[in-house]
Amino acid sequence: MANNRVCVIINLYCTAGKEDEFQAFLINAMQETKQYKGNLSVEVRQSATEPSFFRIMSEWASEEERLIYMAWRQESGFIDQLASFLTTEPEFIVKEMELVFN
Repeated sequence: MANNRVCVIINLYCTAGKEDEFQAFLINAMQETKQYKGNLSVEVRQSATEPSFFRIMSEWASEEERLIYMAWRQESGFIDQLASFLTTEPEFIVKEMELVFN
């Protein structure tokens, strides 16, 4: 179980016409995330066929470190800024996963 990681997928729909601004906002924010204690990886993807759909995928060393990060994001006002771009609530998938092949 020592190789377990917390894997997170966040699905986001931004307001049509705001895709470029939203993409820049996410890239800037995720550069900070990459440096955050406990973050092992983070990437942002944008749908090629539905440009207002974005997905953030990240891995964390522990759930405790992820929760500390999320509290920081809430306190910093990031969550409110993020919400201002969105047309729906974010969909979060958070699972502790064991690596079985790499």
